[in-house]
Amino acid sequence: MKSPWLYNAPLESALILLPAFLSTLAVWLLSPHFTEVTALGWLLLVVLVDVSHVYSTLLKTYLKPGQSSQRKTLLRTMPLGIWIGGMLLYQLDILWFWRCIAYLAVYHFIRQQYGFYRIYARNENTPKSIRFFDSLAIYSAAFLPVLMWHLRDDREFYWMIKDDFLLFPQPLLFHIVQVLFFLICFAYILKELIFSLRSRSFNIPKNAIWLGTALSWYTGIIVLNGDLAFTLTNVLAHGIPYMALVYISEKKQQVPLQKKRGLYEIILRYRTGWIVFIAILLVAAWTEESLWNTFVWHEEDKKAVLDPAGLFSLQDMRGWWGVLVPLLIVPQVTHYLLDAYIWRIRKNEV
Repeated sequence: MKSPWLYNAPLESALILLPAFLSTLAVWLLSPHFTEVTALGWLLLVVLVDVSHVYSTLLKTYLKPGQSSQRKTLLRTMPLGIWIGGMLLYQLDILWFWRCIAYLAVYHFIRQQYGFYRIYARNENTPKSIRFFDSLAIYSAAFLPVLMWHLRDDREFYWMIKDDFLLFPQPLLFHIVQVLFFLICFAYILKELIFSLRSRSFNIPKNAIWLGTALSWYTGIIVLNGDLAFTLTNVLAHGIPYMALVYISEKKQQVPLQKKRGLYEIILRYRTGWIVFIAILLVAAWTEESLWNTFVWHEEDKKAVLDPAGLFSLQDMRGWWGVLVPLLIVPQVTHYLLDAYIWRIRKNEV
């Protein structure tokens, strides 16, 4: 079997595989002492990782030269369509506005784990039945903890805002799903042991993705019950690997230099290009969150870490929320929708 690695095994191990394990270890170490995310923790986790990873899609879309006319049309019209659709939904029902975004985010997060798994399993020549079970196993590792979350009402955290999930407390069904989760995990481990012994090979990144997903999602959602545990396992295991994959996949393509060198070429062709990439993401994330807190959230502790110099004052724009909130959510939703599109039609590049 060909090497399952994409570009560089140590780099991928550190940035794509390890975050799920390190975040799980971190929550076990921190949970006895901290349960809530402090303002500084929010800055490090939400702004510097979660919001930043949203803008990493720019490297595969808006910053990338040589886009097809079809792709250019999509990139121009999608944000406007999202804004208009968001304003309509916000006017109809604010809770359902956030609820739709929350479930779209859940779908995006789960699909990412499946996508990573398939990338690292791409060279395996296994029967169709085994590929089906592998898909079941990776989806179950992420989806079943979320389903269990829906079957109880004692979680002290939420995905986007309070009450965004539709909960149906069913203790018996919860335990049935929990047993199913562990049965699938056991069956997958047994299958991989048999397969590895027969083939005398072991796909480290593929199985690390599965194990990291099962551990981080089950720990952050079911085992522990705190905002910090959920945010750590949710954000770090998703945001850092995504940013790394975007950069690695574009770096691997070795696109010829353009005569007029734009940000895309600077990021990918120079040794310090990755610093430019990270800087762009951080500035964009800081700007977005500053706008959210200035016009919508009005949280003083967040203002203290976003704007310690006190350059901006909180503005009461409540009457404009129907326009502002859907506008501010455009980058996030655009990322979710474009993500499915760009990886689907460009998967041969990875």
